[in-house]
Amino acid sequence: MVSSAVSFAPTMLEESSVILNAMQARGLELKDIRRKAKALKYILVPLVVNILRAGRKLAIAADTRGFRANRHRTYVNELKLKRSDYIFLIYTILLTSGGLYLSYMGFGGTVPV
Repeated sequence: MVSSAVSFAPTMLEESSVILNAMQARGLELKDIRRKAKALKYILVPLVVNILRAGRKLAIAADTRGFRANRHRTYVNELKLKRSDYIFLIYTILLTSGGLYLSYMGFGGTVPV
């Protein structure tokens, strides 16, 4: 965790320089202390948002790879089709084939190619 926190330092510096360059390209002048203090809030908000996004991506990646706080492992449950699933599949196939047949016979808007 410490190494991941330390790795955010270069990211923060790079993001802040990109944000600062973008603001200066839009006409921001940083000549005196008042303007620098005022510009600080305009720099910090996008910086914090970008760092939170990067942290969220890191958390999702760690969670996906199985880094968790608890020691109990989870396993993927193998799904098996039940009787109701087979009934639904048969119903869907019959309904689709009936609709295609009726469409081919001229009942409906289009004829399948």
